[in-house]
Amino acid sequence: EYARLSGSLVEPYDVMVRKENESYLSRLATKIKEETGTEASTSLLDGDVCECLGKKAGSLTSSLILMTTHGRGQLGRFWLGSVADRMVRQSTVPVMLVRPSLAPLDFRRDCEVRHVLVPLDGSSLSEGILPHVVPLCQAWGAELTLLQIIEPDRTLLEHQMVANLAPSSMPLKSELERMDRQHKEEAETYLAGARDRLQGQGLTVRTSVVSDASPAPAILKTAEESDLDLIALATHGRGGLSRFFLGSAADKVIRGTDNPVLVHRAASSD
Repeated sequence: EYARLSGSLVEPYDVMVRKENESYLSRLATKIKEETGTEASTSLLDGDVCECLGKKAGSLTSSLILMTTHGRGQLGRFWLGSVADRMVRQSTVPVMLVRPSLAPLDFRRDCEVRHVLVPLDGSSLSEGILPHVVPLCQAWGAELTLLQIIEPDRTLLEHQMVANLAPSSMPLKSELERMDRQHKEEAETYLAGARDRLQGQGLTVRTSVVSDASPAPAILKTAEESDLDLIALATHGRGGLSRFFLGSAADKVIRGTDNPVLVHRAASSD
């Protein structure tokens, strides 16, 4: 297209595109102001999208990056758009991902967040999402559910299979059940401590412990069965490439849910 533009009467293509984008942002800011009373500033940046967004968020000392995500084709529900995918993996600012709606844009319709699910695994990494989700829950008056998935301990069962013992061995079965009860009690104690600390900040908090060998599907199932408006979780990677890879469970949750997801990449994963 640019190659076909010639002559002094035709303004440079990049100038034309910039004017169109500036006009689009201006119209959107005006619409937000007219329909909600909220002031919106606009910026038109040049360069790599994720790098520009990251620098802009830093210069504004932003608390949150909010963006829609999308996929392509029949598997679109399970894949992030490339920009959103990179932002989640690289941004030091929490990112909230919202799947786009086919309904017409209506700023007058309140976006109610009444119930937030926060999966925790007992680590300080997973708790890294809490300082970012607490202010949102306080602003919305939202209820918070803390969820921990405990994986059944089947090490003894594996030893049993290797030793070719009868799977119905009652002593072994009793020991497995005892260990599962112990892990559940430990998880409940841990979540109760986190709940008490958060209730001290004026939040309504519930806890839930689920036993499942697959954490991500268990989180997705809990989300589907609950009246949730948002899932909030910390992500982390492993090894030298941690900056570019989500923790596997978080990755599957983000790609598998229709709920908005608030994501924070743990700083200690750098």
